[in-house]
Amino acid sequence: MRPITWPRLARKRDGEVDRRLSLPDKSLLLEQMEAFQKSICAQILPMVNQACFEYTIRAAYEKELSAISPGLSSARVCIFAFMALSSFFAGQPHFDNIVTADEYAREAQDLLPDMLNESVTLDGLQALTMLATSGDMLSIELMLSTATRFVFHLQGNVYPEDIESDPLRAKMHVRNLFWICFILDKIFSLRTGLQPFVDVMNCDLTLPRMLSVNGQLESLQPFYPQHNHTMFLTLIRLGLVQSKIYHGLYSFSAQRQGDADLLATIRSLDIALDEWRSSVPTFSDLSIHNNNRMADFLFEMQYHYCMAAIHQTSSRCTAWVRNQDTRAAGSSLALSVAASRSVLRKFLETDPQREGQFLLFCLPELSTSAIHLFSNILMSPLEDRSDTDLSLMRVVLEHFRKHIWRQTPTTFIAQVSLVEEFMGDLHHLAEMAILKARRESEH
Repeated sequence: MRPITWPRLARKRDGEVDRRLSLPDKSLLLEQMEAFQKSICAQILPMVNQACFEYTIRAAYEKELSAISPGLSSARVCIFAFMALSSFFAGQPHFDNIVTADEYAREAQDLLPDMLNESVTLDGLQALTMLATSGDMLSIELMLSTATRFVFHLQGNVYPEDIESDPLRAKMHVRNLFWICFILDKIFSLRTGLQPFVDVMNCDLTLPRMLSVNGQLESLQPFYPQHNHTMFLTLIRLGLVQSKIYHGLYSFSAQRQGDADLLATIRSLDIALDEWRSSVPTFSDLSIHNNNRMADFLFEMQYHYCMAAIHQTSSRCTAWVRNQDTRAAGSSLALSVAASRSVLRKFLETDPQREGQFLLFCLPELSTSAIHLFSNILMSPLEDRSDTDLSLMRVVLEHFRKHIWRQTPTTFIAQVSLVEEFMGDLHHLAEMAILKARRESEH
């Protein structure tokens, strides 16, 4: 019954209590902004509106407040949160930075009480959303819950109608931040089983406006010409599917449904997931940009993860387990195991030198997939496929350490180490189960 604890960001030493980290040099900030806007992270999660961010810079550096950035503390927190995010996602993972993402994130968190004493601002919402993308689980949960309240206060849950009277597109940016909070919330709920913060009953789920050009979808291009928002829209649609998966299979009421309702829900969600997948373009075919390969990887991995999340719940169906071979080819549990293998194989395709940061986005998917394979080995340890699965688990473990570099943030290292140790235990126990079954069969 011990509470789950995660390593936190290192606190400042006693002599450093009153010493604040200075704002980064403005030229460095602008370089980071340019690099981040070109990164895959900005394409998938457009957390920064460059026009609005100029007002943030003026407030933080020159104390020039405005309707866009009315709070000095909020603006400073937003700058530090952006530097933490961009230092991690926009730079080369094996190049050192003078100030680490850890230090920027710690400074942003230290300034949060001052920010919360100000009114709800766009800067505050941006800062909280950026801080909610990484860190320990408790910090992510607290940042995400606060960001959700901010976005509702700023009416991001309602699609803005008077866009033409909003020259900086600040209202549309708040709407984008609503969708980012929605996406992160659904991912977090599906991973942890905890209830979501965003209640869909109180949200306008109108998707971003789209234009069809030569059969390809482009969203918000007149407003954000530097971005390919097709990736963002694809992720929004995935978030809607994940929301249905959680409410249909993992919420408190869903876990009490009978066999017939459970199987009907599984079929319905299976169809919804396939419909989403059929709408996903192959991004690497649309552009020669190397980042697009990572988008294909992330969406493919999420498809397999959602497939496993849907079908593994068939183990609750008592009639199926009692009367059918749920491990037969084509059965629901067999689909779940096959999807889990696909997740692990997909991870092996990643290049740690170029894509090391994105291990952060798939740690829960990898550990869950390993659990499915481990359980499958325990059910039939003497099958030939069990040796293959055991080998796959071992190779994945060997691939983990390649994603750590010198300036990797502390919380990221802690989470990788925790998952690596856990998956190592699963591999060892699965190996022992196979050996035990073989000894027993010989006798």
